[in-house]
Amino acid sequence: MVYGWEAPNSARPARRLSQGGTGRREAFRQLPEPVAPPQLCYQQLIRGGTHRVRLTDAPGQVAAAMVTVTPPRIPVLMPGESVGAPDGPLLRYLTALESFDRRFLGFRSETHGVTVEPGTGDYLIECLRPATYQQTRTAAPERRAATPAQRSHPQESRRRS
Repeated sequence: MVYGWEAPNSARPARRLSQGGTGRREAFRQLPEPVAPPQLCYQQLIRGGTHRVRLTDAPGQVAAAMVTVTPPRIPVLMPGESVGAPDGPLLRYLTALESFDRRFLGFRSETHGVTVEPGTGDYLIECLRPATYQQTRTAAPERRAATPAQRSHPQESRRRS
């Protein structure tokens, strides 16, 4: 005990939060699955192929923009990654931040890539429209990037393949 402050008692809420799965540690341990190339997300973002989605409607969606929580200023979601399951660590973490912001007005967490709806305080994240994402996946066959050698000698690379 130092100056009337006991470390184990004050550390309990943080420990309980991480054991429950909504803590930062849990959110950063399981990485989201990349399902679309970031280039597609950017193209859809500038062409209106995205929409803002509440966290409750986000499971199974594909992120169109990066979501970064400060602190620690590490992206928790990158463009093209799946938001994940409703009970997954990412959505549990973002939902915990959302409920904190609603409960403690004036102490809002700094979360980049999230829009807060003024009337309700709901977190909204930018996601690809499902129809747009499916159309582009079926319309454009998957291509591998060409190496510099393949670009300079396209005929030779075709013979090798």
